Amino acid sequence: MTPLLLAVALAAPLTFADPSGTKVTLDEPGVVYLVDFWAVECKGCIEEIPELERLSRELVPRGRFRLVSVLWGGDWPGPMLKELAERYGIGRPLHTDPDGWQERLGKVAFPTKVLVRDGEVLKYPRGGDAGPYGNWKPLVDKALATSGP
Repeated sequence: MTPLLLAVALAAPLTFADPSGTKVTLDEPGVVYLVDFWAVECKGCIEEIPELERLSRELVPRGRFRLVSVLWGGDWPGPMLKELAERYGIGRPLHTDPDGWQERLGKVAFPTKVLVRDGEVLKYPRGGDAGPYGNWKPLVDKALATSGP
């Protein structure tokens, strides 16, 4: 089993904006969040979407996992976020990053993922790989096994 590589406390919870402009705070106790920072012009980001969707479909129904897709590149209007989600087959709302979390975390590269639970960053790699489902599923399972009810 792959170990979690990092446990760094955040100074504040991650927040993003949904298509309606409402801020969404990733601070629900015991919930494991996988934040996927991606860009429309990133081929690797687009190629990962089907495997990330598979991960989401499998784990979200358990109730303690959320995959949060954050589109980089400004404050995208809600209709554009909805259109892009539909175009790329993303079954969840896309989010924007008005607080500049990707820059604040120090890594602007695509794709970038952040695994977070209870205000701690558990893993934060950047760049894509050939198998996001196979790479992230064991890490998410381990994070879920070590979190609350």
